[in-house]
Amino acid sequence: MALIVQVWAHRPGFSLHLATRRPATIRATPLPAPRVWAPALSLLLPVWLSTQTKGDSSLNQALLVIAKQPVVGQVKTRLGALFTPELKAEFYLCLMRDTLALAERAPGVERVVLFAPDDAEAYFRALAPGFRLHPQRGPDLGARLLHAIEDHLALGYERVVIMDSDSPTLPAAYLEQAFALLDEHDVVLGPCEDGGYYLVGAKATHPGLFLGVQMSTPRVFADTAARVAAAGLTLGVLPAWYDVDYAADVRRLRAELFRDGRETRYTAEFLRRHGDS
Repeated sequence: MALIVQVWAHRPGFSLHLATRRPATIRATPLPAPRVWAPALSLLLPVWLSTQTKGDSSLNQALLVIAKQPVVGQVKTRLGALFTPELKAEFYLCLMRDTLALAERAPGVERVVLFAPDDAEAYFRALAPGFRLHPQRGPDLGARLLHAIEDHLALGYERVVIMDSDSPTLPAAYLEQAFALLDEHDVVLGPCEDGGYYLVGAKATHPGLFLGVQMSTPRVFADTAARVAAAGLTLGVLPAWYDVDYAADVRRLRAELFRDGRETRYTAEFLRRHGDS
């Protein structure tokens, strides 16, 4: 899963340059991050969790889209020279908006944006008004995934699934299938063709599946699956799909969208406007 986010405890400042009336990409000038003590956070966490509530008390499963604010120069950096930094931020925003639309098609789930940085709540409230918002926390991606599952189980959800925000053509049926697999398995993974995963879900907290795993490598899925087996847990595996990290992924996405006419309104519009980039 190719997701790069800022540490939850950091609170960078931003100077905003909004070029359109649509949810905008952000040009940021980070301020130095304050020093945060882990013991203090561990004491404050139970208090913070006590202020969080489920959006719909009748729903027992949560679908989280992990996303970051599209700051120029901080998103889709592995696309290289395909787009300018400004266009990379706009492209990621389009991927994210189409992913949110995909999540809205999943039945019987509480939809949540797992956002970063932690001062981007207002941005995501405007971008995703139908979603509950939950900040990411933890020093790395593995910790953030673990804490997101842990937090939502503590809120009373019985099954928690986290998906990436850059697989906009993922078949919606895979999301429903992910929750179905958790009826029979302890953990569910959606493998990416590059060796990562686009989705992870669980119905209990399993720190060993996330902590210490080197993310954004070709062995993430294999290493996580091995940890599931070593813990004596059962694993449900979804069909493989892909996320959009590199120029080759963009070319594949463009061909797929224009050939199949998938429901990716914003991404398709972007690629039509920047077809020669």
